[in-house]
Amino acid sequence: MEGLGQERVLEKQLRTMLGSGKLAVWYQPKFSLVTGRREGAEALVRWQQGDRAICPDLFLPALEASGQVVLLDGRVTEMVCGDILEARRRGLELGNLSVNLSKANLTRPSLLERVEELTGRLGITRKDLSFEITEGAARQSNRGLARLVGGLRQMGFSVQMDDFGAGGSDLCSLAQAPFDLLKLDRSLVALAGGERFSIILGSILEMARRLEMEVVVEGVETASQAEILRRAGCRLAQGYYFSRPLRREDFFALAGKEAAR
Repeated sequence: MEGLGQERVLEKQLRTMLGSGKLAVWYQPKFSLVTGRREGAEALVRWQQGDRAICPDLFLPALEASGQVVLLDGRVTEMVCGDILEARRRGLELGNLSVNLSKANLTRPSLLERVEELTGRLGITRKDLSFEITEGAARQSNRGLARLVGGLRQMGFSVQMDDFGAGGSDLCSLAQAPFDLLKLDRSLVALAGGERFSIILGSILEMARRLEMEVVVEGVETASQAEILRRAGCRLAQGYYFSRPLRREDFFALAGKEAAR
């Protein structure tokens, strides 16, 4: 009973988080390995508790178990769209911002309706916004995957497969749904430098080229990794070598500095 009571307390806290100002969006910038310039960012959700920003690994499983993760996806999308409008008001160029979608949303037809209504009402376009679906979520929800990806692309938005290679590359999902971009998982980047890595990376890049997909590499932490990836033909990357995730105002400040150059 004690465990059940703790779960109920956590669920109540999560409902409060979703309905209050305790939910925050941070941004992980993406950079060109060719020019060194920033090209958009990934939106990351945080649970603000005082001065602490709690990462989703600690609360996302509870949201998924309670079914509230669908509400989280919707709220984060709304907040990112709000940031896009605020950036326009300030005359800032944020680039394309990508939002993660949970596997629970892959089988909900209402998601497409909500996205279409929200972006249409606010004037949000493909230039401003894109969506990410993890490889694991795609693998577990193949039935709704093609419908969701196709529906978002029909609206004009690009869709990315996130964490590719994290748990075994899901080639079936790539065959079923027309993803626009492939994000290589940080676990692959950690192996950068070996001959076998070079062969595997080359094969992935060639496959992506033939499928007309862009590639972004996650988890780049060193100059050596960045250079290896650049020489291999990778164009986009994100990770601590370039920038840690930034609070909203810090991200806006970065965009302001870029505009002043």
